[in-house]
Parts: sequence; structure tokens; C-alpha cells
Amino acid sequence: MVTLYNDVAFDDIKAYKEQNMTTNVWTVNTGWFFSLFWCAGSASVTSSSCQRLQHIEQPYWQLSPAHYLIVWILFDAVSFIWVLIIFVIQISRKHKGKRYQNEEPPERYNYRQFMALEDMNHAQNGVVL
Repeated sequence: MVTLYNDVAFDDIKAYKEQNMTTNVWTVNTGWFFSLFWCAGSASVTSSSCQRLQHIEQPYWQLSPAHYLIVWILFDAVSFIWVLIIFVIQISRKHKGKRYQNEEPPERYNYRQFMALEDMNHAQNGVVL
């Protein structure tokens, strides 16, 4: 069977191979595409870029659907946890800011001491001896 690369599904190529039918896919000009049809079980490919494909001795690394699903779920879970951590940090900072809004500021930000010193300075300047 001779077909264009976009006219046949990869599962069909595997099914044809099981029925002892050979497939020739054309025009495959990139290494990853060549590797993909190699893994699908195509008997041959037609290419106008033989110089690119002649050095490929084995298929490029390819994930099986089960491994792809595991990697996809793992990345989704890690991303979800990362977003939750950022969310919790933001909420805790927001609540920390509200906690000091209606209360006396912490000692390191207590400006009343400075005001008292300034008032004492004015009081001393006003007294003439």
C-alpha cells in the first residue's frame, strides 16, 4: 500500500503489518517523522532528503502512550502543587498585613517613641532660661 503520510493513521499501519501488508509512506523528509513511521511499522518511506535520513540507525526516543500519560499527569500534579503553594503564601501574607492594620504596629515600627522625642525637643526649645 502506498500512501501519503497524512492519509493513514499510525494504528492502521500496525494493523496492515499484522495482516502482512507492506506500506510505503511518502514524502518523509525529517528525522523525527522517519522515526515515527519506523516505530509505527511502515515497511518503507519515500524521501527527497536521503542525505538527512541515511545516518539514522535507530528510531529517535519515543514515549509509549502509557509513559506519556504518566509524565503528563506527573507534570500536572507538580504544577497544581506549585500553584497551591504560591496561593497559600499570598493568602498568608495578606492575612499578616490585615492583622497589623487595626492593632499597634510591632515594636520595630513603633514611631511613638520618635514622636515623644520630637515633642520633648519642641518643649525644650520653647523654654527660655
